[in-house]
Amino acid sequence: MDGSAHTHNQHRAFAASDRPASEPARSLAEARLFERAAKGERDALVEVWRANRRWLAAVLAAHAPRGVDVEDLLQDVAETLVAKCHHIRDPGSLRGWLRVVAINAARMAARSRGVELRAAREHALEHAREHGLRHPAALRGDDERERARETLELIGRLPPLYAEPLLLQSAQGLSQRQIAELLDVPETTVETRLARGRRMLREMVRALEGQAT
Repeated sequence: MDGSAHTHNQHRAFAASDRPASEPARSLAEARLFERAAKGERDALVEVWRANRRWLAAVLAAHAPRGVDVEDLLQDVAETLVAKCHHIRDPGSLRGWLRVVAINAARMAARSRGVELRAAREHALEHAREHGLRHPAALRGDDERERARETLELIGRLPPLYAEPLLLQSAQGLSQRQIAELLDVPETTVETRLARGRRMLREMVRALEGQAT
């Protein structure tokens, strides 16, 4: 097998992996794992990808334009991880770097389709849910499941500035502190964006209820 085919198969293996997101790399074991990944060791790269795939899907869902397959964008991010991971010196900066890669992938997709970059759309959100993004609370009954689905779709209509933290919290279950670390902003900024996003959601719901009457 030639080098290009081997690399392509590695990319597919990384993009297909799925495991809940972990905390940012802090322990010695995680730092060593990252060092191995930076050297191009396949097993280490797979583990790094598995640890970050789900929250990256939430970021892409918040930034991807209508009609773009989130799985395709995840593939792009996985390929960039394989190609450029060795440039990262600090394990603690990995998540921030991956977020930038994901947003850039969404922006490239938006430019190629000639659409404005705004909130995650129904298609992207549906695909993200199919790949492991679920509300952390146990959902019981069809009515509750339907409300959760409608809430995710409404979040997808918000500007990315507010959709992203809301998705990371409601769909992925990250805390405000974790979101602040990921977005590289103060925790008070995350709190403000969450509050404004929820207010915008309430206004959207009232507007929809008014149309139904």
